[in-house]
Amino acid sequence: MGIFDESICDCCVCPMQCVLKQLVGANVVMLSKQSAVSGVIEEVKDFIVFISSDGNGQLDQLPICNVTAVICTSIDRLSPKLKPISNSNKHKGECNCCERPITSLASSLTGETVDVEFIGEPLDLDMSITIVNVGKGILSGKVSDSPILISTCAITRIIPQ
Repeated sequence: MGIFDESICDCCVCPMQCVLKQLVGANVVMLSKQSAVSGVIEEVKDFIVFISSDGNGQLDQLPICNVTAVICTSIDRLSPKLKPISNSNKHKGECNCCERPITSLASSLTGETVDVEFIGEPLDLDMSITIVNVGKGILSGKVSDSPILISTCAITRIIPQ
């Protein structure tokens, strides 16, 4: 899973692209660092996600590096395959000080309900999440009755309940 495991971007961008490819055709709310877009994922390529959001055939194009979370409104998309967590110390810098510790913490809380704060979090959404699975760079959980996938690089706080 992933095509550039030697880059700084393998901690969150590559795993998010792998997840988004599995969600092609799904209705989603895509949260980014700056905005939220609702619609159907039409295509994922070259680290861009294409979303049909207005029904007139035009596609919103979001760079995956800015995607912080995806809320799936298609109930049949509950368990995308996640890139396994690596215990390798080959990654230095940002991945080792940001992604690795929060991924490890989230993994230790699998099955629990926690409050999660992240970059681009909508203020009107209750972010009490039951953690379902954690992979490299991605937390998979449920918020209310909807599946949510959050980039662990974008998580700013996890608060156990």
